[in-house]
Amino acid sequence: MDWLMAPAPRSPGIYAIRHVESGRVYVGQTVNLRLRRNHHRAQANAGKHCNPKLQRAWAKHGEAAFAFEVLELVAEVVDLSAREQFWIDRLDAVARGFNICPAAGSALGVKRSDETKRRLSEAAKAVGLTPAKRAHLDRLHAGFVGKAQSAEHIEKCRLAKLGQKRSAESKARMSEARIGWKPKPESVAKQRASLTGRKQPADEIERRRLSMVGHSVSEETRQRISAAHKGRVCPPERREKIAAALAGHKQSVEQIAKRKATMDARSPEQIAQWKARMSEAGKGRKMKPEAIAKRQAARYGES
Repeated sequence: MDWLMAPAPRSPGIYAIRHVESGRVYVGQTVNLRLRRNHHRAQANAGKHCNPKLQRAWAKHGEAAFAFEVLELVAEVVDLSAREQFWIDRLDAVARGFNICPAAGSALGVKRSDETKRRLSEAAKAVGLTPAKRAHLDRLHAGFVGKAQSAEHIEKCRLAKLGQKRSAESKARMSEARIGWKPKPESVAKQRASLTGRKQPADEIERRRLSMVGHSVSEETRQRISAAHKGRVCPPERREKIAAALAGHKQSVEQIAKRKATMDARSPEQIAQWKARMSEAGKGRKMKPEAIAKRQAARYGES
């Protein structure tokens, strides 16, 4: 059949590419049926069609074995995906046709091989974050700035991740990706400005506290944290900020009681381990004279 003679208006709609002999179809949507028809034909004849199932059948049987059909004209572009899904289901275009994606307008449900995943990953790394892609991400981010998520949405997200565990391979990749990474100064400034003066609600503090009750850190994790902090020096300006923030700060009676209860609940083994760690951390460490003077003044009221 001559594809250029097939009726295809310059209008939005749903179409099908049908193998005449077998009746198998490929269902798609477009905002311009004529342009989409010509694009499919050119890509398939060049051996570069995006659908491998249709491309193999086209290469085997030739252009004359296929027909382009307009299934439905759609007045509103927003309705295209819904109508495409209707025709995919009605014609069974996934199981008995050439369609790969069971969900219209989405790759949801498509299973890719490890080799395909590897090639996609390498291609994405080679391209990187182009200016156009960065601008697109910035526009998406701008749409969420100042937008508060509902309590129901937050709860759904929490339940979706509850009990989710990442594989050792995923953890290794995430760790490797962040090696040497540092946030930009402007990003740090934005975060600091957004958190300045912010106080966590009492229920959030209590929820975080309860989530840590009974939580224990493995010895391997302790060793990694210790290795990461060795040799790290706190800058003088940061020390001054911390001292200024804590100046005149007094713990409430409730806080003191909670800390005492936590300390009293420790087992002898935990106490012994804590003392050993404190002793190891303090080896070779000497307090500066001004630090000693400050401590004595705070403890005994001396000037």
